[in-house]
This record gives sequence, structure tokens and C-alpha cells, in this order.
Amino acid sequence: MIDKDHLQLHTGNRLNFDRYNVTAVFYDILDLHWERQYRKWRPKLIGDIRGAVLKAGAGTGRNLRY
Repeated sequence: MIDKDHLQLHTGNRLNFDRYNVTAVFYDILDLHWERQYRKWRPKLIGDIRGAVLKAGAGTGRNLRY
């Protein structure tokens, strides 16, 4: 969870930021059903990626190893 007190966010973004922080705690649990299918697809879809990679998206980073 990110400490929002150290960020300067536009007022319009504050609500979305707070919503994401709540959702992030439960993201893996909510995605568990689909994760079973993703585990089958992931090696074929991204198994041969090499070099510098930028992953842009929401989630917990499960698709690419650090």
C-alpha cells in the first residue's frame, strides 16, 4: 500500500487513488479464478521475452519476474 500523505495528487485523482489502495489488498484473491487459466497461457504468451521490458498495467506483477 502506498502512503498517500507523501504524494501530491490532484483532488480529482485522490478518490481513484484511495479506491485502488483498497482493491490492491484483495487483487490476487479476486483474480484467483482467472489465475488458474492464466497459468496455462502465460508460458506461451510471454515465456520467451528477453531484454529490457516495460510492463504497463494494473496488478501485482505476476506476469513478469523481477
